[in-house]
Amino acid sequence: MHDGNYLIKCGFEFLVVSFLTHSHFFATVPGNKNALHQAFQIASIRVVLSVTPMFELENVTVRFGQTVALHNVSLTFPSKATTVLLGTSGSGKSTALRLLLGLIDPVAGIVRYTGRNTLEIDRIKLRREIGFMTQDGGLFPHLTLAQNICLVSQYLRWPEQKIRDRLEYLLSLTRLEERLLASYPHQVSGGQRQRAALMRALMLDPTAILLDEPLGALDPITRFELQNDLKEVFEKANKTVVLVTHDLREAAFLGNTIHILHEGCLIQSGRYREMLESPANEFVSRFFAAQRLEAFS
Repeated sequence: MHDGNYLIKCGFEFLVVSFLTHSHFFATVPGNKNALHQAFQIASIRVVLSVTPMFELENVTVRFGQTVALHNVSLTFPSKATTVLLGTSGSGKSTALRLLLGLIDPVAGIVRYTGRNTLEIDRIKLRREIGFMTQDGGLFPHLTLAQNICLVSQYLRWPEQKIRDRLEYLLSLTRLEERLLASYPHQVSGGQRQRAALMRALMLDPTAILLDEPLGALDPITRFELQNDLKEVFEKANKTVVLVTHDLREAAFLGNTIHILHEGCLIQSGRYREMLESPANEFVSRFFAAQRLEAFS
């Protein structure tokens, strides 16, 4: 069973191929037939790529010893959209994120990145194309914020001007004060640390950003402010985003699509309103009720 993106892709490819192979059409067009043919080929490739999901899990199962972390899960993560993995502790959210990042492999099923099986992709190259941010930010305590943010770009020997230009752009994007770059992580607030961690995740201009409960350790006021900032960052950066959270309010605010996981299984996918009005089962109903979202809805 194929998803909508796959059917769109196949349908478009069929139309383009049919269109390009009708020689009588080109016979009626003045000018260079080969140039026109090439133009349509390029256009077809661009459209096909635009509907290819950034990530896919196809019938994936993950085990740690006797524990099944994910069971026969299939998920699609569209390009340049924010997809949220939502659920209680132990539901398999972070395991799914580790699969996408290539930190673990499934015992069954396929993980794809831009249509390619991740088992066939160099893991170091894969991770450099994906930004990753953890709950506590993961900043090295012995490095300043600037050193943390620029660590990998300097390791890759980016030109100094390129690093400075990227740093300046990210300061503006995340609203981190430039004066804080010389500070160490313990010298700044939790919100400032997370902004620096987000800058580090974006530094190499990745195709996708994976965030594992990035706001979970913050106080409510700081969390509220950063939720607004993250939404703006996601829109401006125009990246594929996968966000892990247990907070339904956060998922509804930031996500285009929400996938609810429970005990390693996919329970329901869709938009917040759809799931609120038509929960798939009793667990989804209880999950919504437990977060008391009547005022939000």
